[in-house]
Amino acid sequence: MISKTVTKSRGSQMQAKWIEHNLKEIISDKVLRNDILEHYKPFFTGVSKNGKNVEVFELSKDVKQLTNIKL
Repeated sequence: MISKTVTKSRGSQMQAKWIEHNLKEIISDKVLRNDILEHYKPFFTGVSKNGKNVEVFELSKDVKQLTNIKL
């Protein structure tokens, strides 16, 4: 489950602010960071305990909706 707690980035986990803050820590090239931010799509994946069932969900940019992606 996504934490709705506001982090040191001033955004909740997986929001654009949170992603941008974390990208700044690992990617120094601002042009590359901006390109990633412009094109990223956050996804969640889930795997059953037996490893046979995989589900993928796309998370909306406002972090309020999940859409099940059929594999």
